[in-house]
Amino acid sequence: MATWMPRFRLAAVVAVALISVGAPVPAHAAGGSFFYWANTPGGSGAGERRQLDDPPSNRCIALIAGDQAAGTFVDKVQNGTDTPAAVFENQDCTGHRLTVPTRATRTAGGHGPATFRSVKFPGSS
Repeated sequence: MATWMPRFRLAAVVAVALISVGAPVPAHAAGGSFFYWANTPGGSGAGERRQLDDPPSNRCIALIAGDQAAGTFVDKVQNGTDTPAAVFENQDCTGHRLTVPTRATRTAGGHGPATFRSVKFPGSS
């Protein structure tokens, strides 16, 4: 048998080990845009449309972080991403939760939170 066979086997084992370890997988973003309407008390009721483009997965995003002191609230969301979104009543993705399917619009109240303050896109990271 040729003397190169043990070297070939060792190289194959090393290659398989390197492939199986791999590099860490980065967090994926939800593709598309997530829209939400920020309203202020006494406003017109139409709200200011804001959006998140390609939002990151597994990260809590406060929708009205700097506006809460002014009484700003979010009462309508539209998920234009390719990933279902979870909206929450609290700024830190806690409290009453409502899942918004891809390409769907939801309004606050009813079976969900009275207002939306944060959003999270589940992912594989």
